[in-house]
Amino acid sequence: MGPAFGSVLRLLSKKTRRICILDNVVPHEKRLGDKALTKYFLKSVQSFIAMSQSVKVDLSKFEPEKKVLVNPHPVFDNFGDSIDKKEAKEYLSLDKSEEYVLFFGFIRKYKGLDLALKAFAKWKKELPHVKLLVAGEFYDNEETYLTLANELGIENDVLWHTDFIPDSKVKVYFSACSLVLQPYHHATQSGVTQIAYQFEKPMVVTNVGGLPELVENGKTGYLVDTNEQEIAEKIIQFFQKDSNSFESNMKEAKKRFSWSTMVDKILTLYRELE
Repeated sequence: MGPAFGSVLRLLSKKTRRICILDNVVPHEKRLGDKALTKYFLKSVQSFIAMSQSVKVDLSKFEPEKKVLVNPHPVFDNFGDSIDKKEAKEYLSLDKSEEYVLFFGFIRKYKGLDLALKAFAKWKKELPHVKLLVAGEFYDNEETYLTLANELGIENDVLWHTDFIPDSKVKVYFSACSLVLQPYHHATQSGVTQIAYQFEKPMVVTNVGGLPELVENGKTGYLVDTNEQEIAEKIIQFFQKDSNSFESNMKEAKKRFSWSTMVDKILTLYRELE
């Protein structure tokens, strides 16, 4: 995409303001030519909005002089409103008597499904009624995770919903769960976090990249190390002690991720370039 966008921007009139909203600057999976192609594109942009401080730091290695504002991705409110939890479980053919921890999104190595499986093997001993629900397509070797689940003895306990998840079903998965798990090995920020805020679901996230900027430890979720034991301990703590203590915090916290705030940042940069 770098050559395409970079070339198009270079062909525009010099009067055209060029602002880029940055999700990632450095790809999660490295490939030959990443640095050169990224640099080619970034040089064609005048100013930036970075979705996390870690992205801003990455940008500074390429474009240290250009103006950049930080603004997290707003909540994903395009998936509709939540539905009744029992109704959602029925729709997904889940056992209504059990609770679910949701691992959601494309399954890629950096997202830490391996940690989720290892943590599940630990928490199920204390919480046999709390299952791991994996919802999203494999963008990594599926057999690696199925083999790990078998080795851990949880192959019959994990709920694998690994087909493509259409937008119309996103609200169903988030409505069915009690907790969202993001055990990333590394990250910049995550759209899954912003979906969780939309549906007011507390999270367990690893303390990597920009995730700590989004989740308030003990208020909207838990920040943990990339360690399956700590992940399991926080999930046990949630279901045994804290399950009712996050609701009001989630409602209040998601207000800071409004679309109007993002628009204001874009307009600020636009005016400065006039």
